[in-house]
Amino acid sequence: MAVFNISYGITSALEGGYANHPKDKGGETYAGISRKFHSTWIGWPYIDKQRRYGNLKTNQIFPKLNEYVKTFYTREFWDKLHCSALDQALANQLFDYAVNSGKGRAVKTLQAILNQLGESLLVDGVIGAKSLAAIAKHDQSNLAQLLHKNREVFLKKEAQNQPAFAQVWSNRLNTMKEYLPSAGVSLGLLTIVGISLFFLTKN
Repeated sequence: MAVFNISYGITSALEGGYANHPKDKGGETYAGISRKFHSTWIGWPYIDKQRRYGNLKTNQIFPKLNEYVKTFYTREFWDKLHCSALDQALANQLFDYAVNSGKGRAVKTLQAILNQLGESLLVDGVIGAKSLAAIAKHDQSNLAQLLHKNREVFLKKEAQNQPAFAQVWSNRLNTMKEYLPSAGVSLGLLTIVGISLFFLTKN
């Protein structure tokens, strides 16, 4: 079973602190939490209060918000993705992909991979009992490798539309690659990457 603090430690280091990049579709964020999509997060009033004392700096960290951030990611990502039921390697990849690009896309990618491995899942972006049962039937080290490979193809395509983030995404992919199992994916399984990506780009 995967441990939240391990995955969270990896992802939180990548997300950093405060950001408000003009080209970020998520707008203003703190530790990866978007005000646009999570306007009711308990940490925003504190951040607004700090702004009164001067401009906020990029990557500025507010230690008082640490527990609020962890609680948010536990409730909104870790628990909803059922990461505790996964092996650590797969949980690391799924969690970080979801935080960076959305739960729906990350889960749909995994479900599409499982379907190409012989499952018959509804690709709905939600991890439920059927998805968990399907995951349990397969080598989760291979699933982690394939998830990362699909994500790599997706982000390279996204970088063409958002070149300002190309290097950041490349660095993130390289970091996440370090947390993959050492065993490689067979050439047969690699063919799944293109097929599932094609499916996802249609939605």
